[in-house]
Amino acid sequence: MLRWRRAFQSTAPALDEEHARLLELFNFVQAQGNLRREADLPELNRVIGELIDYAVAHFAREEQLMAEVGYPDLAAHALLHEDLRTDLFAVLRPLVAGEIPVPTFLRLTRGAFLKHFMNADYHFVRWARSHSCPPHLERRLTLRNADN
Repeated sequence: MLRWRRAFQSTAPALDEEHARLLELFNFVQAQGNLRREADLPELNRVIGELIDYAVAHFAREEQLMAEVGYPDLAAHALLHEDLRTDLFAVLRPLVAGEIPVPTFLRLTRGAFLKHFMNADYHFVRWARSHSCPPHLERRLTLRNADN
């Protein structure tokens, strides 16, 4: 199981809370996948469904925020989200078909999300810090100092 660490932070608590929730959902998938009982399959499916729903909603919220602050790399960032969604669904198919185990699903997906948080999302937050945002959007970003 991976725990949320400072290295994963973007320095925007609102984004970091959602990223931490995604990691928590990946951990729930791992925990359910480790049980390996037939009776656990419905709960595993529920948790995977929650992970997918939350990831898709998170991407939409993040892109909306980027649009509202005028982030110039929004289109490129949205393509990165689309790639993550596509890859997630591509790996989900063989998982559901029983062709790959849960640890393989996690290895092929979780790392890509963490890399995205630490790189692409961090670049957005750095951009947002260097540009004036309207007060209502700045509050939504709730930026904090990277040293905190």
